[in-house]
Amino acid sequence: MARSYFTLLLIFVALGLCAQTESDFYQDNSTELTIHKNLQVDYSVDGKGSPSDSKMLQRAIDQVAAKGGGIITLTAGTYHLHNIELRSNVHLRIDKDVVIEHLTQNPKKSEDVFILAKNGAPIENVSITGIDGVYTINLEAHPRGVRAFNVGAATNFMIADFLVKDQRSMFSCVTLGISTTDDVNYVRPKNGVIKNGNCLNTLYGYGLVQMQAGENILYQNLKGQGGVTLRAETGLTKMNDLQFGGVDKIVARNISCTDGNAAVMISPHAMKCGSIDVDGVTAINCGFGVRIGGGFVSKKYKNPDLEPGSFEKVDVKNVTATFGETAQLKGKHLKYLPVYREKMLASVPQKGSEVVSGPSIAAVLYEASHYRKNVTISNVRGIGFLCQKDIIEPTDKHSTMDCE
Repeated sequence: MARSYFTLLLIFVALGLCAQTESDFYQDNSTELTIHKNLQVDYSVDGKGSPSDSKMLQRAIDQVAAKGGGIITLTAGTYHLHNIELRSNVHLRIDKDVVIEHLTQNPKKSEDVFILAKNGAPIENVSITGIDGVYTINLEAHPRGVRAFNVGAATNFMIADFLVKDQRSMFSCVTLGISTTDDVNYVRPKNGVIKNGNCLNTLYGYGLVQMQAGENILYQNLKGQGGVTLRAETGLTKMNDLQFGGVDKIVARNISCTDGNAAVMISPHAMKCGSIDVDGVTAINCGFGVRIGGGFVSKKYKNPDLEPGSFEKVDVKNVTATFGETAQLKGKHLKYLPVYREKMLASVPQKGSEVVSGPSIAAVLYEASHYRKNVTISNVRGIGFLCQKDIIEPTDKHSTMDCE
């Protein structure tokens, strides 16, 4: 059943949000560039997966950037890539029949496939997109964890048209966070689009996107299997202690998750965040469709002046969650499970975690009472939950109503 909670947005504000287009977040300058390179033709890469693929792609990026920018095409084939650093005004175009496999250099350390200025000079006007469909990044051979995309000091960027095959690793497929070159001046991602992405087989605590920091970012048409598809969770210790970063002017459209914890999670930790606007959420066999968490100060933070974080404005609408019996659940959320559903919980946690497999709990979990006046939730529909409310709060613990 649909219901509206809390503050109603003014009509003209809602219309303004709906009127936003992709160009409000990313301006494509690639059509203005005249340099076009083909990695196989111009750099003698055979597309059969070679240890030299990373070196040759990085050389191509650096050379094209030195000439003012251009487009580099990866045609059909297999490429072994690791820690590829994008440069300003360089655009990668990847054929739908490309498979990228990560070539681990040091399995004891975390690594990335593509890096967008994580800890280097800021970059701008960059993109990594598919040609005629979705390309594949296969990380199944690396259960410890490899990030497909690591975004830092990037402005005006697009990441699109990708499928990541994960192996329940310890990272989200796409991460966005603060970046610095001197431990004094920090930058966060700004003006970007991440769209048409999918990540398979992820752990509860991770998923497709982990956004620690970002401003004016559009997320559109994202899917995930396991974990949380879009996680606006600003919990990084350094960022909270510095009180720099967080998220603002975030727009999410058409976000879905299956067999996971939630499609969307919003959790400010100790950060004072801006606005997030979510429209169109689908969850199937997940603990929740959307989780909205309250702020808190973690014991790991060192800044003694921290207070619980919040969002200036949260707007979530058009959420559909379909009940399933094997969602990813963590102990802290089992208190919201109706008593009559408890017998459906798995008897043992999932391997290597505190997560158990069990029944979906609700379409929306709302725990952010201390910034309640700034939150709007509307048009929420739960399918197959029997008598569970569509939107539950901390007062809705251990319902004893028997609906079977």
